[in-house]
Parts: sequence; structure tokens; C-alpha cells
Amino acid sequence: MPTAASSRAASTSSTSPELAEAVERARHLKFGEDEHFFRWCGASSVFVDALDAFGLRDKTLVVATDWAEKDIDGNTTPWSMGTAAPQANQMFARYYDRLERLGLKVLRMHDLRADPGHRWGLAPFHYEPSVYARVREAIEAFPSAS
Repeated sequence: MPTAASSRAASTSSTSPELAEAVERARHLKFGEDEHFFRWCGASSVFVDALDAFGLRDKTLVVATDWAEKDIDGNTTPWSMGTAAPQANQMFARYYDRLERLGLKVLRMHDLRADPGHRWGLAPFHYEPSVYARVREAIEAFPSAS
């Protein structure tokens, strides 16, 4: 006999055969390449239009933390997803610039340090605790600080 909780539950497959087939046929556009960026620009405009439609543009803060090039001990951070931190930061820059040109508030944070003791291990985007504290403070102050 179903319980109240189970009668309200829904179950979905995480990958339908149709979705799996579409992904299999899809052409991968590598992040940072011109075609990816230009297609993303179109989608970003649609996204910002949706924020406007719901009155959320002024309530949206884009957190733009650079990937850390060094850890807290001064060692170079490892590559992640096939990319070194300096190259990742260069690739991300025009995406953040685009969002800013569309009128979104962008919190930019540079010269960050990674923490080898991070609970998920060392990565260029696993920061020392003070970075997370600064992000939290900026979010808590937003939008009153804008």
C-alpha cells in the first residue's frame, strides 16, 4: 500500500534513450573556442532577457573567481579538465566581460590561492577559506552594495 510520501514521489530516468542518442550525435564545442563563445553569447542574451522578464537582473550577481595559479604554499596548481589556470582565466575573461556588457553585476576576484587541504583535494578552483569568506560577504552585501 502506498504511503503519503511515496504517492507524491516522482521518478525519472536520468538519461532517456532519445537524449543519449542526441548526445552521441552531437558535435562537441570546446569551451573557450570562438564558435562556443559566439553561441554562448546568443544564449546569454536570452538568459538576461529572462532575468529582465522576471525582474531579476538587479538581483543577479555573477561570481567570477579566477582559477588559482598557486596554492597557499606557493606551488603551481595542477591542470584541471585539460587546462592550466592561466589559460582558464584567459578563456573565462570574455565570458564574464560579455555578462557585464549585458548589464549584470560581476564580482571579480583575482590573485587567489588554492588550498591543498581542501576537502575535495587540490584544484585551481578549490580555494583557501578566506576566498569563500570574501565571496560570502559580497553575496550578503548584494544588492545593497551595487
